[in-house]
Amino acid sequence: PAVRRALEQPAPNAVALLGRGGIGKSVVLHRWLAERRVAGDEAVLLSTNDLSTLEAEQISAALDLGAFAARHRGRRLVVGVDGLENAADDQRRIKVLAALRAAAVTDVTVCVTSRLLEWRSARGSAEHIAGWAAIELVEWPEDRIRDQVNASVRPRVGADLLRLLRTPLLLDLFLRTFGRDAEVP
Repeated sequence: PAVRRALEQPAPNAVALLGRGGIGKSVVLHRWLAERRVAGDEAVLLSTNDLSTLEAEQISAALDLGAFAARHRGRRLVVGVDGLENAADDQRRIKVLAALRAAAVTDVTVCVTSRLLEWRSARGSAEHIAGWAAIELVEWPEDRIRDQVNASVRPRVGADLLRLLRTPLLLDLFLRTFGRDAEVP
């Protein structure tokens, strides 16, 4: 609910989805962009690698042009950037974030994904990065995982494995890998 509320704020809007690897940041980003396309927005997905060779001014200019083109067609531009942690270094991350935030000052909504550690490193000693709403995705509670495993009619699993499966990616892999009659190591 917090993620949806943050992403549904009217433009300008800049949101960062944060968490450890496999927690579901990219899945949430892709789903949100698909929903925005269905709603009639111009939804663009970029990887940090796409932006790593560009200067901040080039990123801003490209997004300004995209926003202009979207407005001309009666649409709104929404931009997703997946994998901020893949920027070369903290300085590069900060430049990319500044350029994306500059675009979000207009009528663009921007959402980035980042591993929490890299986000904290980019913000330095500040409590937050100005202009960005940061939403941390967290592991699911063990009782929810236990319910999912039990509902799938899989063999009972131990407490250690339940703790490991609290990340959506690992739970999904587990459910796809081990059949109902499979022996779980």
